[in-house]
Amino acid sequence: MKTVACFDLGCRMTRLICYLTDGEWDSLQRMADQELRSARDQARHIIRRELERAGLLAAEPSPTPAQTARAAEARSVESH
Repeated sequence: MKTVACFDLGCRMTRLICYLTDGEWDSLQRMADQELRSARDQARHIIRRELERAGLLAAEPSPTPAQTARAAEARSVESH
């Protein structure tokens, strides 16, 4: 797994590869579109919400789409 810096959120993130069926991907993309997130951010949101619900992770507000966009831009600049 690759860990990357998350500048706007003050944390580090680890990259996870997740294989989805076409139906799962389409559903994830539709949900992301409804919530104005990228599919990647929607998957992260779902995972975090379920970890919080299970009591495995302290509740924390999810980043706004604007925060996520700034973090993605920072990662893009960092990779060039």
